[in-house]
Parts: sequence; C-alpha cells; structure tokens
Amino acid sequence: MPTKALVIEGGTVFTPFMRIDEGTVYIENGRIAKVGKRISGLSGAEIVDASGMTVVPGFMDTHVHGGSGYDVMDGTVEALRTIAAYHARFGTTSMVATTTTESLDRIIQAVRATRTVIEGGTGGAEVLGIHLEGPYINPERSGAQNLEHVRSPSLSEFKRILEESANRVRIVTLAPEIKGAVEFIAALKNSGVVLSAGHSNASYADMFSAIDAGITHITHVFNGMREFHHREPGIVGVALTCEELTVSMIADGVHLHPNVIELLFKAKGADNIILITDAIRAAGMSDGTYELGGLPVTVKSGICRLASGTLAGSTLTMNMAVKNIVDFLGIPLSDALKMASTNAAKMIGFADSKGSLEEGKDADIVILDEDFNVKKTIVKGRIIATN
Repeated sequence: MPTKALVIEGGTVFTPFMRIDEGTVYIENGRIAKVGKRISGLSGAEIVDASGMTVVPGFMDTHVHGGSGYDVMDGTVEALRTIAAYHARFGTTSMVATTTTESLDRIIQAVRATRTVIEGGTGGAEVLGIHLEGPYINPERSGAQNLEHVRSPSLSEFKRILEESANRVRIVTLAPEIKGAVEFIAALKNSGVVLSAGHSNASYADMFSAIDAGITHITHVFNGMREFHHREPGIVGVALTCEELTVSMIADGVHLHPNVIELLFKAKGADNIILITDAIRAAGMSDGTYELGGLPVTVKSGICRLASGTLAGSTLTMNMAVKNIVDFLGIPLSDALKMASTNAAKMIGFADSKGSLEEGKDADIVILDEDFNVKKTIVKGRIIATN
C-alpha cells in the first residue's frame, strides 16, 4: 500500500552534493521525489517541521547482533523485530543481522528467522541481509566468539546456509590465513557476497594472498586481529595502506582510542570507513550479565566484557557513533554521514536505493537535534520512531 506523501521542511538537509539550510525533502510512495531549498506545489502532504534540526540519510548498520534484550542468534522473528525496532529509535533505518560462531543448526535457525523478517518486514529498521561473523575464524583471535564452534571454511556448509537464507547473505567475516580459507574466498569472489577479514592472525603476506583471492573488507579493524608491528605489519598494516580495502570501525571510544581513530581516518579517508555498532543484546538494557554466542558477558557502565576482560561487542547506537566521529576528529558532518550511510550502501550493493538523500532513492531519513539525539526515524517514507 503506498504511503502518504510527506514533506520535511525547515531543517538543515545534507545531500551528497550540498548542505541546504532551511531545506525541503518531498517524499512520495516511499521514495524521495524532490530535495531542495524551497519546493512549491506540495499541497495535501503530511508536514514534518524540522526547523532547528538536521535532516540526514538513515544510518546503515552492517554489523549488529542485538539490542533491547534480544540477539539475532535467538533465531526468532520476535527477536529480529525487537532488535530492528530498538535500533530504529537511534536512527538505524537499515541493518544487516549478524550471527556469531555457533553450530550449523543454530546458524540455520537464525538465518531462517532473518529470511522471514526480510520477506515480511520488521516495523522498524529494514533488515537487508545477513552477516556471518564466523564460524570460519582463527581460534587465536576469537575474541568473544565461542571457541567450541570455530571451524575451517566449508563450501558445502556455506551453500546450505545460503540456500536457507534465499541468497540473503551479504557479508562473511573469516580469517583468511586458516586452512582452506583462500580457496573458500576464491570460490565466492564473484558471488556478490562481501568477503571480509576478521578475527584473524593474518600476516602481511597472508593478506595479499587473500586480497588476490577476493577479500575486499576488514571487520572491526584493530579489534580481534593481529596487532601491528613495525617488522610484521600484518592485517592492520595492510588495512591502513591498501586502497582496495574498506574497513569497519566501532567508534565508541572504548574499542579504539580517539587517536587510533584519527590515524585510521588519515590513512583511509571518509570514503573507505564504515561505522558499525557491533551491538549485542545488552544494548538498551541496564548493567548486568548477558549472553553472546553461549558465553556470559558482563556489562558495566555500558561496556561489555567476558570474564577474561576481553571486549564482547558493544551497547553503541549509530547516532552516538556519528557524534563520536565528529567530536573525536572535528570533521564535517558530511564526512561522518558517508561513514554511517553512503559507504555501507555501496559495500553491500544498495547504493542505487539507499545511503544518501537523492531523488529516486528510498526515503530512509533521520532527523537529529543539535546534540545528535534522534527526533524522528523514517523508513521508506513511514515515520517509524519519534522521540
């Protein structure tokens, strides 16, 4: 059913090409019909007054496990819809549901639920696909992934997961140095699946073999991987210097020191960094003990750790990731929006319909106040969250 025409007016509108003060966005049938300074002839539409606020493209989170007490691995439609509704309150209009290193049966259960939600909708953030984080990782860099289920890459297993998802797997994070990984990557190189290195102990040489095979992305750079060393730069050194690679980053000020974020920005630039939350079920909940991939996680002051002290995801929201980037780096909001929206859309193949405020694209829009608090979240022309 077509949505009612909607006009957002009076706010500062960010398009890929300019900042429009007191701008107008006209939405028709769930898509952006016009963007400009003043647009005439828009009678009959619902008016949203954004005066004094900022109108930006909806945020796209390509790495999110959970929120509001639920996890993707719960494997239920209720869990997915609750997660999507929670993150929509903080400006996420699109997300890629992220699994953890678990048994094949548990992964398939999660994939089936995600497929159902993709096909039927969430009422919150739109689920665009599935991100398999593991199980094909290096046990030496497992981080908060469950060692019990770490295994070597299996094309037959992956094809089963892909079939159950109806080809909705968008990203696979794996360690490219483990046995069978290069062959697995090469087999999927032209499949449309983004192949990402993560939870990895890869050397500098390993990484170039992986890039030749088809790796194009690095998952939560610096975290869950071999540390940089001046005689063996490893995966981090390649991530910083290789122009072919994009990287995702958890900008909560905990996973990465602001100075490291500055280094990353100077090395990669705004066009090659993607902001993610890596949020777990504890996001939006009080401090306490939670579960991630079968492992107990303690949350204190919003920081998630295993008993060993290892960081275990985050309670970050995308609007705060954007705020942190602007505050840490002192960069224009337009650069932060590339990292929060545009670059993710390009990476997972949705650049034609999402990631920026342009005519013809889905009306996925967020209205922010001066402190980056989300006032309204709009998905395909529907107001789905008001704060």
